[in-house]
Amino acid sequence: METVERLSRRAYLKASAAVGAAFVLPRFAIGRAGPSANSKINVALIGAGGIAKTCYRDCREHNVVALAEVDEVRGAGGFEAFPRAKRYRDFRKLLDAHGKELDLVIVNTPDHTHFPATYMAMERGIAVHTQKPLTHNIWQARTLQKAYHKFGVHTVMGNQGHNFEGMRQIREWYEAGLIGEVREVHAWTNRTTTNTLNAKVTLPAEPIPDTLDWDLWTGPAKLNPYNSKLCPSGWRWWWDYGLGGLGDIGCHTLDIPSMPWDWDTRPWSTRTTRSTSSISTTTSPGRKPELPMCTSIPPQAISRPSQFTGMKVDTCPGCPTAWLSSMGSGRS
Repeated sequence: METVERLSRRAYLKASAAVGAAFVLPRFAIGRAGPSANSKINVALIGAGGIAKTCYRDCREHNVVALAEVDEVRGAGGFEAFPRAKRYRDFRKLLDAHGKELDLVIVNTPDHTHFPATYMAMERGIAVHTQKPLTHNIWQARTLQKAYHKFGVHTVMGNQGHNFEGMRQIREWYEAGLIGEVREVHAWTNRTTTNTLNAKVTLPAEPIPDTLDWDLWTGPAKLNPYNSKLCPSGWRWWWDYGLGGLGDIGCHTLDIPSMPWDWDTRPWSTRTTRSTSSISTTTSPGRKPELPMCTSIPPQAISRPSQFTGMKVDTCPGCPTAWLSSMGSGRS
């Protein structure tokens, strides 16, 4: 009987859009509608601290089977919240060990490991909630879109701002004609992006804390010397790991015009400028631009991962093939 219920629950999660609609903040709710409304689902957290704290309350109502966390200090909140969950440092080992029993994986890592964690869960048939920004470059985003169609699992990006009332109000104002015809939208953030300047700086090596697996934290990125300006919280301002202010806030500010304008069906163009104190993006109706392969790192040709068999994809700049396979070590 347990096996029958398990298969039914997994099939429901793959087929139902309700689970996606239920991922909302400020209450991070896991789907309850449909056949499995009275069932608990099996969840794993990849990244147990930081933004993962937003899901603790609702995950307590389900079975948190395992946690993957490379930083014992950062992940202490998750360890305390889910003391019965099995702990891993390497999320690939977690997925190998529990992939057949998991219904949902929540990815809460820095940007540069979003793609491999998300892809590896999808190929195992597991629903995924990945925090924003979904990927570290455009190739990864396009590949996950193809993976979605190949593997047929439900996926959600943690763009929490999309669920607040203001988003719906703006759309209602636009559709009701209250703000007239919109020709151009200016979106900005005061989160100064220092990534390009930082790229010219070589940070000195510092002792790696005993509580941190720096090799696994680095994941598919270049293995640089550890420095406290990078981890646990400064990584966003270095291209190897993050996408600066635009990647951090653009998913919120650019989500506002995309919602009423329906960018999937209408042509548009966008231009981004930077001052010393802010980033400004201008978006307007017009010709939809061709996006470059990668916006964050120089192109590198590598062999195509075997997991992409049957999918027409380009080679990935900056993501070592070995990180799309299960391994016991962070380095390939």
